[in-house]
Amino acid sequence: PAANHKASQQALDDTFCLSNISPQVGKGFNRSYWARFEKFVRDLTKETDEVYVVTGPLFIPRWSQSKQKYVQNHAMIGRAP
Repeated sequence: PAANHKASQQALDDTFCLSNISPQVGKGFNRSYWARFEKFVRDLTKETDEVYVVTGPLFIPRWSQSKQKYVQNHAMIGRAP
């Protein structure tokens, strides 16, 4: 989280890049679940020397009756080339 990188403007800026984002959808997501998760990770850093966190979106396939197989659909930002 950006709040962990207040030591310099460059460190803070580095947290705001497209490779470091994931859509946060749902009412209260960032203020409830995600905030609790960030606190959990911060608390872990007080108990151990190293903490590695890997996060990302969860894409859950759905069964397509017409295709008779599981398919993955997700919204795309922008236009396809």
